[in-house]
Amino acid sequence: MELTNSKILIVDDQEANVRILESLLEIKGFKQVKSTTDSRQVENLVESFSPDLLLLDLMMPHMSGFEVMERLRGKETEGHFMPILVLTADSTKESKEQALRLGATDFLTKPFDFTEVLLRINNLLMISHLTGSLKGQNDLLEEKVKERTVELEQKNEELKQFVFIASHDLQEPLRMVTELLSQLQVHYGDKIDERGMKYIDFAVKSALKMKSLIVDLLEYSKADALVVGDVTKVDLNNVLDDVRILLNSVIEFNKAEIKIGIMPEIKAPVSVLRQIFQNLIGNAIRYRKTDLAPVINIRAVENEKNYVIEVEDNGIGIPLESQGKIFDLFHRIQMPPDQLGSGVGLAITKKIIERMNGTLEVKSEVGVGSVFTIQLPKA
Repeated sequence: MELTNSKILIVDDQEANVRILESLLEIKGFKQVKSTTDSRQVENLVESFSPDLLLLDLMMPHMSGFEVMERLRGKETEGHFMPILVLTADSTKESKEQALRLGATDFLTKPFDFTEVLLRINNLLMISHLTGSLKGQNDLLEEKVKERTVELEQKNEELKQFVFIASHDLQEPLRMVTELLSQLQVHYGDKIDERGMKYIDFAVKSALKMKSLIVDLLEYSKADALVVGDVTKVDLNNVLDDVRILLNSVIEFNKAEIKIGIMPEIKAPVSVLRQIFQNLIGNAIRYRKTDLAPVINIRAVENEKNYVIEVEDNGIGIPLESQGKIFDLFHRIQMPPDQLGSGVGLAITKKIIERMNGTLEVKSEVGVGSVFTIQLPKA
């Protein structure tokens, strides 16, 4: 860093002071130095010359150094830091405090020691150049981040399109396979032995399972878009009533009891809230104990920043080694084959909640049950 190439502007109403400073800087090799004894010219000089350092007197006719700093502060160029070294005979504490408050970086009282002046000038120029260098690096980093963000957004969009098209296109041949297997059962059932019928039944169930998985994968790919929608305040009591109606047959079949406390009104798309609680309540019933009717407690509290909602069940619980992975796509805990989910529901739920700037966590004990905690910001 060659400090002698720096631009320095001197402003002092005393011609003698200006000449002394110019001579001192010239001796030290500074090549780009401008000066004026008329403080009214400072604004234009700063704009045209763009100095790296301003040496400024305070007590001047027409416009004081205080007024100069006030005007310059209102015209600061974004990204350009210009230190101001005040050189003045006014040594009062009030003047020093006012100068520093208005933007002075350093302060020296006349008469001053030339060695000290040069040291202060060098220090301030070093700060000025380092600040400019840091700003340049930040600008470059921001540009790279923007480019990377655009690239990632494009890749994510391509991936979502691929998942959607692949999942959509897979459903048609799968439907044909299921239909053909069903026709085999109907029309050729009497000609196929018991083992063959078992194979066909297994194939039909596997095809239906795959179809369910494809539908869940589509839902996961659309989870980001689900958050965009009507964000008027929604009464969670009404949302939970809707969910109970949607899950009515499952609730009745399993003799599940759902206890709901006082719920808040939350600013969010109603369809999103409905899906969140449908997934959590549906999971609580699915992962029930075989010898105990499901009991699900839903309660809410709020603090200064968040709504905190807990969904507690008395189900089989989640092993400790699975609790860190339970929200991963396709992760499933050990269950009988006929009760296994796709491993997508909780992943969708967590993704939606995080898109709402919220969090979803779980605490669980095997044989006791689980508590899923949602935190959604009020803002």
